[in-house]
Parts: sequence; structure tokens; C-alpha cells
Amino acid sequence: MNRPRISVIIPTRNRATCLEWVLPSYAQESVREIIVVDDCSTDDTQSRLEQFGGKVGGVSLRVLRHNQRRLQQAAKNAGIEAAEGDILLFGEDDVYLLPGYVAALLAIVGEDSSKAACGRWVNLFSATLPSPVPSPRESPPTDPALLWDFGSYKRRYEDNDMLERVYLGPVLTPLSSPIFAVRRESLGALRFDPSYRGNAFREETDLIYQIREQGVSFTLVSDAVCYHYKGVMNGTGGARMNRLVYEYWCHVNTWRFLHLHWTQLSADFGLRGGPLVQSALY
Repeated sequence: MNRPRISVIIPTRNRATCLEWVLPSYAQESVREIIVVDDCSTDDTQSRLEQFGGKVGGVSLRVLRHNQRRLQQAAKNAGIEAAEGDILLFGEDDVYLLPGYVAALLAIVGEDSSKAACGRWVNLFSATLPSPVPSPRESPPTDPALLWDFGSYKRRYEDNDMLERVYLGPVLTPLSSPIFAVRRESLGALRFDPSYRGNAFREETDLIYQIREQGVSFTLVSDAVCYHYKGVMNGTGGARMNRLVYEYWCHVNTWRFLHLHWTQLSADFGLRGGPLVQSALY
């Protein structure tokens, strides 16, 4: 049986330094291609990508560029359309994958179109990778609330708290980090929704719920670890905007997300009061 081919899709805008740093971490075993979609960067992103010469660690590097800004949903969707792999792995221009991340997710997704997978996510506030990486040592929980604090929309298995609580083995999760793998046939015609505006807050969780509502389960894999350079090298990009504007779109997009997926969300977390009430609580 032929091993699945994996296409990595990374949207970017004006984060040349950070992108250049994290890009080689995606060139892991079974990755067929890395597709970077440049959403009309005005820095030196293009010239830095050209320096790779079309290869990253022996893996094909394909660069797509928007001539006008279309936001990250459109960038990711362009990557989906261009991808040639059987499995799509969504990356970020400020997230570094530790070795083995892809293999750990591939062990779950493999040939099974009913499964998608993500790894552990840790926010870093310095440019230094922590060492050693903590080993899994706790049994996985059965309550989704132990993995996900729905009130604050914060993954309980992310941030530096995760260094103190690391779950043994794969565990089903109602939501996922942005760095997840899914088979192309599982995704089908589903795409990132361009209606999420501002910083596109919620566009990832929206797609995850679209996928789940098609009967696909998400698995958190403890052996897969990625590091998010939160504000370290990514001083520009979509996340940098006026705080009031950012919060406004967070609330608007949260309401949309709740409205579209209320049935599944209320079943997962026992939510009450409807989308409007829950978005107000956020």
C-alpha cells in the first residue's frame, strides 16, 4: 500500500522573519509539498521564499501570491485548491513543529477518512525552544470540558500550563488547534468561510465543526508538539490591529460561529440560552 501524500498549507502576510524560521520544521517525512500562500505581503516575504530555491529540506516548496489582500481564509482555500496530497495539514507562519509531529498525526489519519488529528500546542513568549519536551504522563479525560474551556475558548492543553499536564495517548477532542491534518475526501467541498471578518477569528473552529458535522472525529495526539511564537517574531500580520476593532470582530465572529453550529456545540458542552446569550458571555 502506498503511503499517503501530505500537502502542508501555510498562509502568510508580512511575517518574513518568522516564516523563514518555522518553514523548515514542516519538511517532515511523508510531506509531499509545502504550499505557502502569500496574501499580498508588503515586506520581503517573496525574496526570502525565493532563497529556498523551490525546496525546503528536500520537500517541494510552492509559493502562491495574491496581488491584493484577500485575508487568510482565501489564502487557505487557495492552498486547498492547489494541493496535490491525499492529506492536508494546515500550518501557520508563526508555528514551529517539533520532529515527529506529522508522523504522529499520520498514524491517526492514515487511510481513515473518518478521522482528523491535531497535536499539542504551546505558546512561546521567547525565541528559544524549551528543552526537554515533557513526556505524556496522565490518562486522557473523558469530559470535553477538561480539554476545552468553552467560556474563554481556551484550549486547556495549550499554553505553558500544558507543560504541567500532559495526557497519555490519543484522546478525542471536540475542537482542535489550527495545526491539524484531515484527508481530502473528508474535507470534500468544505472550505474556510470568508464571512468571518476582521482577524478572521473563528474561521478555523468553524471549519473544524463543519468537518465534525460530516461525521469526522478529531483526535488530540500527545506525541505531536508544536510551538506558537506568540508575539515574539510576528510583530506584523493579521493579528496586529486596533484592539477595539479586534474585540469587535471577535464578538461578531463568535456569534456567527455559535449561530451556525449551536446544535453540535450545545451537545458537546451542555450550553444553554442560545447563541446570543453565549456570545454575550464571551
